[in-house]
Amino acid sequence: MTRATRAVLLQLIILTVFWSNVFGETLVLRDVRPCDNGDLSQVREIRVTPCNKEPCAIPKGEVVRMEVDFIANRNSVHPQVSIKAKLLGFLLPFPSLNPNGCVGKNLQCPLEKGKLYTFKYDLKVEKYFPRVTVDARWKLKGETGGFFCFLAPVSVV
Repeated sequence: MTRATRAVLLQLIILTVFWSNVFGETLVLRDVRPCDNGDLSQVREIRVTPCNKEPCAIPKGEVVRMEVDFIANRNSVHPQVSIKAKLLGFLLPFPSLNPNGCVGKNLQCPLEKGKLYTFKYDLKVEKYFPRVTVDARWKLKGETGGFFCFLAPVSVV
């Protein structure tokens, strides 16, 4: 191994350690259920950062990133996002969410049927959130129907 190759490998190792410390571990969710009338057939993968086991334990005051790889099953000019916590049978909206799916969600609008997208959203877990384990409902819909809707357990710690 040449000196240049060792230097590049060392830099990659340092960057990997740095990014894992900055963003935490990422977990591919398996404990995911479709909502009532929800469809997960177009979802390829759901990732949460930071998370190392299910249910994801998110400390108050931290930011959790949710990423959903999906294939659009319809066209949409104005997709809408909804994130709610299911608590005691009630769906409570997360505060400060801009429902516009084209703003700050990594989606290239308009969405085109058959195209692969990665929805990304950074959710701030506010310090005033109660310490509780809930089912978080993540939903993305277009003008004529849904792209995905699923429930995943999350613990606020």
